[in-house]
Amino acid sequence: MKWLAKESNVWRLVSALYQYRLSPPPNDAVIGHITEKTVLEMLFRSDPHIAECQLIIDWLEQSAAHENDRQEKSSIEHFTDKTIMWENTLCQLKNNRELPFSANKQIVSSLEPDAPLKEKKHLHPLDEEDEQRLLKQVFREVRCGRIDVAQKLCLHVGQGLKASILEGWRPFHDPNFDLPPNTNERQSTEGHPNRDLWKLCAWGQSESPMMHRAWRATMGILSGNLDAALLMCTSWEDILWAHLKVYVDLRAEEEIRANITGRRYVPMPDKYWNQKFDLDKVFQELENCQSASIQAEARQADREIQQHLILDNVTLLVSRLHETVSRRSNPSLTRLAAHLILVFRLFEQSSASSDLRQKGDDIIKAYIEECSGRGNPYLVAYYVSHLNRLDQNQVYAEYLENVQDPELRAQCLQAAEDNRLQIRDITNLVVEKVKQKSSKSKRKTLLPETTEEDLDRINAIDWITFYPEQRADALWKTNEFVRLFVLQDKLEAAKLALGKISEDTINSLCEGGHLTSHANKSRNASSIREYLCHKAYLAAEEAFNEWFHYYNSTKPRAPAEVADNAAYSERVLYESRVAQYEEVLAEWTAKLKLYSKTTKSKLYNVLLFPDGGWMVDQFESDETDRQKQMTSLRKSVIPKVISLLYSLHSTMEEHTDILKIANIVVSEQNQLYKVYSQSELEDLLNKFADSSTELLKMGSDPWGFSLRS
Repeated sequence: MKWLAKESNVWRLVSALYQYRLSPPPNDAVIGHITEKTVLEMLFRSDPHIAECQLIIDWLEQSAAHENDRQEKSSIEHFTDKTIMWENTLCQLKNNRELPFSANKQIVSSLEPDAPLKEKKHLHPLDEEDEQRLLKQVFREVRCGRIDVAQKLCLHVGQGLKASILEGWRPFHDPNFDLPPNTNERQSTEGHPNRDLWKLCAWGQSESPMMHRAWRATMGILSGNLDAALLMCTSWEDILWAHLKVYVDLRAEEEIRANITGRRYVPMPDKYWNQKFDLDKVFQELENCQSASIQAEARQADREIQQHLILDNVTLLVSRLHETVSRRSNPSLTRLAAHLILVFRLFEQSSASSDLRQKGDDIIKAYIEECSGRGNPYLVAYYVSHLNRLDQNQVYAEYLENVQDPELRAQCLQAAEDNRLQIRDITNLVVEKVKQKSSKSKRKTLLPETTEEDLDRINAIDWITFYPEQRADALWKTNEFVRLFVLQDKLEAAKLALGKISEDTINSLCEGGHLTSHANKSRNASSIREYLCHKAYLAAEEAFNEWFHYYNSTKPRAPAEVADNAAYSERVLYESRVAQYEEVLAEWTAKLKLYSKTTKSKLYNVLLFPDGGWMVDQFESDETDRQKQMTSLRKSVIPKVISLLYSLHSTMEEHTDILKIANIVVSEQNQLYKVYSQSELEDLLNKFADSSTELLKMGSDPWGFSLRS
């Protein structure tokens, strides 16, 4: 809520300044009789700088009023009913005796407004407390630009003199000089005819140390005494307001005294005329203020924005917003910055140079990132449409990468169409980005589980399956993901990725519907072959896992033997359990052999893959990264498949079949031995030697043939 209040202040400032800057009032007003009021009207029309300063003052006062109302600060009415001035002092003076809550100090002898100063005595303590509360409240209302409210407050507590004092600053104007000749009606004058004298007296009160600092600040702001006005200024806005109020007062006084002829004004002190102001220096003073809290406030983002808006330095403002937004520290600030950029572009103020345009685009991109997590593609597409064409494709493609829900994807495409984005280019770019991520992620993960990131990559394939003419690209890119997943041992993810390719896609490519050239034909043939290689390996892995699970989880347990001296009934029960166990074991063994046969078949399908072997292309390709990945796959997968076959045969005590694996490894047809290093081959030969030893123990020769007697 605090930030929204700050942001609201920023937009009020933008509204005030740019309504004036884009449509300043015409300076063609007809001025009749010259008075103080008409002189000021001409000043504000002819001097844009003064007019903007007054707009900023109005904005600061409005902001203070909003903040005061939002915080619901206590007012003097909360402490007293409508009464007369200094009622407790009056009561004690009239009774001339000790009363409950009577003053223990020497109090004034009369209720003359200047009695405390003249007599140098005190009011009743309760009145002194009320007086201080009143003076603070009066300044607060003046700070909010509500002098009329402050006057009503003074009247409410019986201090009509203070209400009259607060009226003396108004410039004098007599409208009767401009009335038509035949008009007999007279109108009331405005302002104070002796405003200069009032101002000098107000200056004296603002300088008097005998006055309460709240009243000194009130008189200081109305008479143009900056030092006195700053006595009650405790924030960045307060200090800026005081400087601008005094500056406008000084310029107004100069203009009045220069244009009003025939009248001799009371001279103001030299200190008044020596007050010189420059907005840049005012902001520098705020940044270097002795108060640490004001220094910190001056460096806040909203204050910097307001400073550059006031100074009309859009270039520097955009640069500072770019630096701040780049740190991604405040999402609300990012939103504000993005909309400021859009407003500046509407005013044609933030695209003067390519660098400024790029910084604005970067800010909008940062806000698009914030919008991406809200599930509203129309919001994202709208802001993307304000970028240049190249960035539109890049940024919206990045957004689509994270969209998984099919219904939301349809909304994304519709939103892109509504905002005239290049849909086809964007969807192709989505998959291209996924491809780049996949190629960069070469390191194996410690856990083979499918992560959310993997699912996002798999689902990104859907973006190019919407169009039949992209089937070849869909298969090619799917194979790239599968290679990556298999290298990371993420077989479940690999299965999910292959599941994105329908049988219609393979049939369509095999029929040649997409083979428009020899290059495409070779590429598609290689893509289909790789797809079949992946299918064969994943089927083999799945079959082995099923066999392994069946072998370890469902094998029946033999019943516990009974003692030799067990009772007859126990022995009969034991024999019944043994018979039942043997029956279940026979059934389990038969099913295990079936699982074993199926698993061996699928594992051998990988080892004996036709036409050159598993993951070997029949056509030469310029895809060096792909060739490296396929080589890595052979070195990773084939030894693993051989290890699985060895484990299966060893468990099933099929040692003769283990030695058949050795023949396949050393065969020159598929040259599987090339995927092993020297040490790995030695380990494999040791396993084969162990199988030969087992065969010898079983009465066969080392190769599994029966020995003749």
